[in-house]
Amino acid sequence: MFFSWRRPEMRSSRLIFLLCVTAILAGIPVTSSADRHSVIPPEDLSRSVVSIFVYDWRGHFLREGTGFFVNDAGEVVTCRHLLEEGSLAEVVTVEGEILIIEKVFSEDTETDLIRIGLDFPPEKPSCIRGTSSLPAQGARVTVAGDKSLATVSAVRMVPVYGSLMRIQGVEPLSGAGSPVFNENGELVGIVMFQLYGRKNVAWAMPASKSASVMASKSQPVTHHEWSETQVGSWFETNTSSYLVGLAHYWEGEYLAALEFLNRVTDDERYNKVAFFLIGCCNEALKRYQESESAYSMAVLFSPHSHRAHLQLAKSHFENGNIAASLKVCWKSIRLKSNDPEAFLLLNRVYKAMGQEQQAEVVHYIYLNLSRRMQPARQGRQMALNDPLEIVYK
Repeated sequence: MFFSWRRPEMRSSRLIFLLCVTAILAGIPVTSSADRHSVIPPEDLSRSVVSIFVYDWRGHFLREGTGFFVNDAGEVVTCRHLLEEGSLAEVVTVEGEILIIEKVFSEDTETDLIRIGLDFPPEKPSCIRGTSSLPAQGARVTVAGDKSLATVSAVRMVPVYGSLMRIQGVEPLSGAGSPVFNENGELVGIVMFQLYGRKNVAWAMPASKSASVMASKSQPVTHHEWSETQVGSWFETNTSSYLVGLAHYWEGEYLAALEFLNRVTDDERYNKVAFFLIGCCNEALKRYQESESAYSMAVLFSPHSHRAHLQLAKSHFENGNIAASLKVCWKSIRLKSNDPEAFLLLNRVYKAMGQEQQAEVVHYIYLNLSRRMQPARQGRQMALNDPLEIVYK
């Protein structure tokens, strides 16, 4: 589902492994194509980025990730799940300096972020500057200080959570906790996870999410104390299931999306989005009975959503429940009277009932609405893929 992690069997290979990775980070060749260069010198970004390596109590390698310096004290922000189950964690700077994670200053289990301190932080760390502005779709960004540019292929609005960015063209060395910079060298996002089979695609949270761990004034604890008190993983939380389920849905991986979305149907924060998308996934898989059940729950939790009613009406129709489809379709029209799709479905319903005159009338309405709304039709499919648009409008 997420990053694939290597597990060397002996601690003696650790130093060689770290030095090799550091050398690669410092020596990634600059591509000669002009559109593959960042406006900000890549080395300036790279100096703010660190690699993180985590080991268990026996010294066996668990996983690797990325973090970045956030202040003059040499504190680092990264993804919290990287440190889970780890007894020892090391930070490697782009200059090759190897430091031990000594303290935990703050954490946020919902955003999966953590702010940590090092045993001997650099005297003058290269800190990043952030921005609250989200990059536009198609914007070029630099991930983890790489010298080549990636692309923001989508910016998705996520109910309850906020926003997620889909980054296309991520370098293989980028991992969880990787900072995402815009062309002005400003932090715009932090990589959260990748899906199996999509090595060059990552999903990132907005940079503004880091405010939760930067503002905390709690008393720091040692990394050892922190690791001794951890129970469970972020990947087992409802927030994780919700976000990963959405990512799979947007990728068109409906079976995988169902696996995760079904885990959050009891969570009142996420259930109305989850039920709607469970219906969408089953509809795409032509499981109309299952989609009918899910859309019924979506209508229950979103009684004023014309889209939830319309999708339920479609599922009723596909299942041969014509009378139920007629009733729910009219409910959808009462909630939003200018949606051509509702009248197109109503035309099909009346034809199935043998009521040709009514079918002709609603078909005329459908044609008029379609002509009037022609400029907006190109964005309709995007709206169907956006849970915020689907459920709340």
